[in-house]
Amino acid sequence: MALSWPVPSLTPRVEHAYSLMDSNASPHRGTWDTNEASVKAARNTRRAAALLGLGLDAQDGQTRITRGKNFVLYGGSSETHSSMQETAIKLNEKLDRRGKRLEDVSLAELGDIWREIRD
Repeated sequence: MALSWPVPSLTPRVEHAYSLMDSNASPHRGTWDTNEASVKAARNTRRAAALLGLGLDAQDGQTRITRGKNFVLYGGSSETHSSMQETAIKLNEKLDRRGKRLEDVSLAELGDIWREIRD
Protein backbone atom coordinates (compact mmCIF):
# COMPACT_ATOMS: atom_id res chain seq x y z
CA MET A 1 0.00 0.00 0.00
CA ALA A 2 1.56 3.29 -1.09
CA LEU A 3 1.23 6.26 1.21
CA SER A 4 0.42 9.61 -0.31
CA TRP A 5 1.71 12.65 1.54
CA PRO A 6 0.65 16.23 0.83
CA VAL A 7 3.19 18.91 -0.01
CA PRO A 8 4.54 20.07 3.35
CA SER A 9 3.34 23.30 4.86
CA LEU A 10 6.45 25.32 5.58
CA THR A 11 6.94 28.13 8.02
CA PRO A 12 7.70 31.31 6.12
CA ARG A 13 11.17 32.79 6.46
CA VAL A 14 11.39 35.97 8.52
CA GLU A 15 14.14 38.25 7.26
CA HIS A 16 15.01 40.30 10.35
CA ALA A 17 13.83 38.18 13.24
CA TYR A 18 15.92 37.67 16.32
CA SER A 19 15.38 36.10 19.69
CA LEU A 20 18.23 37.14 21.90
CA MET A 21 17.65 37.10 25.62
CA ASP A 22 19.25 39.31 28.23
CA SER A 23 21.76 37.14 30.11
CA ASN A 24 20.69 38.74 33.42
CA ALA A 25 17.03 37.85 32.97
CA SER A 26 15.38 34.98 34.75
CA PRO A 27 14.72 31.97 32.52
CA HIS A 28 11.00 32.37 33.10
CA ARG A 29 10.78 36.11 32.55
CA GLY A 30 13.32 37.02 29.91
CA THR A 31 13.59 40.45 28.41
CA TRP A 32 14.50 41.18 24.83
CA ASP A 33 18.06 42.33 24.36
CA THR A 34 17.66 45.03 21.74
CA ASN A 35 21.01 46.75 21.96
CA GLU A 36 22.39 47.61 18.55
CA ALA A 37 25.30 45.15 18.62
CA SER A 38 23.02 42.20 19.42
CA VAL A 39 20.55 43.10 16.71
CA LYS A 40 23.36 43.56 14.16
CA ALA A 41 24.91 40.22 15.12
CA ALA A 42 21.55 38.48 14.75
CA ARG A 43 21.09 39.95 11.28
CA ASN A 44 24.57 38.91 10.16
CA THR A 45 24.26 35.28 11.17
CA ARG A 46 24.38 32.79 8.34
CA ARG A 47 21.06 31.23 7.42
CA ALA A 48 20.68 27.52 7.70
CA ALA A 49 18.01 25.20 6.45
CA ALA A 50 17.49 21.47 6.67
CA LEU A 51 14.89 18.87 5.83
CA LEU A 52 13.72 16.43 8.45
CA GLY A 53 12.03 13.26 7.27
CA LEU A 54 10.17 11.12 9.79
CA GLY A 55 8.85 7.71 8.83
CA LEU A 56 6.30 6.35 11.28
CA ASP A 57 5.29 3.09 9.62
CA ALA A 58 8.18 0.77 10.57
CA GLN A 59 6.98 -2.53 12.01
CA ASP A 60 10.12 -4.62 11.57
CA GLY A 61 12.03 -3.29 14.59
CA GLN A 62 14.71 -1.65 12.42
CA THR A 63 15.89 1.89 13.08
CA ARG A 64 16.77 3.59 9.82
CA ILE A 65 18.75 6.86 9.82
CA THR A 66 20.13 8.70 6.81
CA ARG A 67 22.06 11.97 7.02
CA GLY A 68 22.96 14.23 4.14
CA LYS A 69 24.41 17.70 3.68
CA ASN A 70 21.08 19.35 4.50
CA PHE A 71 18.74 16.57 5.59
CA VAL A 72 18.17 13.92 8.22
CA LEU A 73 15.78 11.04 7.63
CA TYR A 74 14.68 8.92 10.56
CA GLY A 75 12.57 5.80 10.77
CA GLY A 76 10.01 4.35 8.45
CA SER A 77 9.64 1.03 6.75
CA SER A 78 12.23 0.06 4.17
CA GLU A 79 9.95 1.32 1.40
CA THR A 80 9.14 4.60 3.15
CA HIS A 81 12.76 5.31 4.06
CA SER A 82 13.88 4.59 0.49
CA SER A 83 11.22 7.00 -0.78
CA MET A 84 12.41 9.71 1.64
CA GLN A 85 16.03 9.13 0.52
CA GLU A 86 15.10 9.39 -3.13
CA THR A 87 13.13 12.59 -2.53
CA ALA A 88 15.93 14.25 -0.53
CA ILE A 89 18.56 13.32 -3.12
CA LYS A 90 16.43 14.51 -6.04
CA LEU A 91 15.68 17.78 -4.24
CA ASN A 92 19.40 18.40 -3.74
CA GLU A 93 20.16 17.52 -7.35
CA LYS A 94 17.56 20.03 -8.57
CA LEU A 95 18.94 22.70 -6.23
CA ASP A 96 22.47 22.01 -7.49
CA ARG A 97 21.32 22.35 -11.11
CA ARG A 98 19.77 25.70 -10.25
CA GLY A 99 22.93 26.77 -8.43
CA LYS A 100 21.08 27.32 -5.17
CA ARG A 101 21.18 26.10 -1.60
CA LEU A 102 18.13 25.02 0.38
CA GLU A 103 18.31 28.17 2.50
CA ASP A 104 18.31 30.34 -0.64
CA VAL A 105 15.08 29.16 -2.26
CA SER A 106 11.72 30.74 -1.62
CA LEU A 107 8.85 28.70 -0.25
CA ALA A 108 7.11 28.88 -3.62
CA GLU A 109 10.20 27.59 -5.44
CA LEU A 110 10.67 24.80 -2.89
CA GLY A 111 7.03 23.81 -3.37
CA ASP A 112 7.51 23.75 -7.15
CA ILE A 113 10.58 21.55 -6.83
CA TRP A 114 8.75 19.26 -4.41
CA ARG A 115 5.84 18.83 -6.83
CA GLU A 116 8.22 18.13 -9.73
CA ILE A 117 9.92 15.42 -7.70
CA ARG A 118 6.75 13.77 -6.46
CA ASP A 119 5.02 13.67 -9.87
